[in-house]
Amino acid sequence: MTLTCAHRGDSSKFCENTIVAIQSAIDAGADIVEIDVRITKDNQVIVLHDSTLERLWGVSDSVSQLDWKFISGLGDSENRIPLLSEVLKLFVNTSTILMIDMEEADPAEPTFDIVLSGPMSLNQIFWCGNLNGMKRIRQLSSEARIWMPWNEIAVPMQSEIDDLKPEYINLHYSFVTKNRVEDFRALGLKTAVWTVDDQATMRWAHAIGVDSVTTNELELLQTTISEKDILLMEEIPHSWSIENIDIDRAMMVARDLGKWATLVIQSMEPGSITTKLNPADIVTQVDVMIEVHVREIIATNFPGHNFFGEELGVIFT
Repeated sequence: MTLTCAHRGDSSKFCENTIVAIQSAIDAGADIVEIDVRITKDNQVIVLHDSTLERLWGVSDSVSQLDWKFISGLGDSENRIPLLSEVLKLFVNTSTILMIDMEEADPAEPTFDIVLSGPMSLNQIFWCGNLNGMKRIRQLSSEARIWMPWNEIAVPMQSEIDDLKPEYINLHYSFVTKNRVEDFRALGLKTAVWTVDDQATMRWAHAIGVDSVTTNELELLQTTISEKDILLMEEIPHSWSIENIDIDRAMMVARDLGKWATLVIQSMEPGSITTKLNPADIVTQVDVMIEVHVREIIATNFPGHNFFGEELGVIFT
């Protein structure tokens, strides 16, 4: 079962991390609602992603330079920056899990203190974000349900897992393949990916067994994972005529994959490097990872289609 995680609340419909966005995600049946926390100048824990108020609220100052009285005056009614203590109340008597994310370690202890004194049980809360912050949460509680941040091609070492004792490993979907999900499962870890907003990638994540998908498009994700028979097809390719192929959809998926591959190549380390036919004919670990991901996306969204790739040749999927 793939869980739906609403990124900063129902953020495709309402301003992120606001009361109305969070409540909308709960009402819509999100399995998890992710929020972000920051600390004000007067040590209040607020729900906000950015380190400044520039992007959403037009104030260039850092959150750490402003007190709660000023911040609380921005916006109106439910469309404003809330305190964490206000958000916790929304989850009482619901089955939705709250996920608290933090970009820095500093909010870990004050945030945990508020949670501990609040109306929710620790079992209804996930923790994710900054690794040092997660380590601090683990020091504070052996019961905390932690998601381990991990954006590397290799799997984590057992010693790293033993120290943090995470329930999930949380990483960008670019690092994930079906085999990697199985690797994590063998280590006793569930797999969570972020942030998936297109249907083709949602369908793929569900098919390869990802346990939780974080998205800005909650309704689309819920619709997609409710589809029947989403799986990686393992069959001999069909003979397709042009009339049987949705060209517009195929082009959309191809464009999305092209954009994704470009970003991966520009931002990710190449990993291990080997040669093929000669020393000048090199292949990187990222080359192979990209091709595997493209193959899995095609197999999930266009069952019966085959793929001929530079690195892996012809593999019937």
